Amino acid sequence: MTQTIPPAYLLRPRSTRQWLQQNLMLTSMTHAELAERIHISPNIISMWKTGKQPIPLKRLCQLANVFGTDPLYIRNLKLIEEGWETTAELDDRVRRLGDLTANEMEFITIIREHHAGNPKMSAEDKVRFKAFVETLDGDTPDVEPHPYFG
Repeated sequence: MTQTIPPAYLLRPRSTRQWLQQNLMLTSMTHAELAERIHISPNIISMWKTGKQPIPLKRLCQLANVFGTDPLYIRNLKLIEEGWETTAELDDRVRRLGDLTANEMEFITIIREHHAGNPKMSAEDKVRFKAFVETLDGDTPDVEPHPYFG
């Protein structure tokens, strides 16, 4: 009995690059269409697809949303790809991202509302931004006090 090998799109991907290739093929989405949806250059999609540049974790979450894939599946695929034995290192990264205060989230929201994509800061921009942040009142609470507990 001859064993047949299933087509590539039926195989479980072994890397985030393979996963991206499969999803682009299955959805017939172009690099330009995908790039537009996650606000990056189509050339970046090409570099990810060919393996010339790894797909950042932040972008993997966006890609999972676009393709309707469980983000935990992508997380585990990334762990395998990078040779991590446990999820502790990745959990630590995700936890640090989740430790944003309400005020920090407001900064991020304002930046995203006023700049399409991923803004790049020049050295001069960083100096001005740091100077601006130093002028902020650090005593302002992140949330309104509870009426019963002051």
